[in-house]
Amino acid sequence: MQAGLNFIDGRPRESGETIAVRNPASDKPAGMAAAATREQAEEAVRAAVRAAGDWGAHNGRPLLMAKAADVIDEHQEELARLLTLEQGKPLTEARGEIGRASLWLRHYADASVDAELVRDDAGRRVEIMRR
Repeated sequence: MQAGLNFIDGRPRESGETIAVRNPASDKPAGMAAAATREQAEEAVRAAVRAAGDWGAHNGRPLLMAKAADVIDEHQEELARLLTLEQGKPLTEARGEIGRASLWLRHYADASVDAELVRDDAGRRVEIMRR
């Protein structure tokens, strides 16, 4: 198979090959995805950890999350169709899932970063966030 591109640490990186993505409902080809080597996956995780840094305390966090929700809203139909192709789920369900992603981004964009931890154990984590 031909090589594909992964974006790691903000830069395109050639992968060893691509993986065929098939629509599970029809078994028809839906697209191609770049494969990553173990080293590339580990590098991507390290880059994500560095990039996350103190994300929760980032002053621009609410604005960035709201912008991400705006982009999702602008491309909702296209994203829903891609989700349907990838997962084989009904288009109506995919539209709902994409819409909820936007709603959750807006919800957490407005949420206070400070939370009261009520419970944190193997069974459950419960936090209270006040607006």
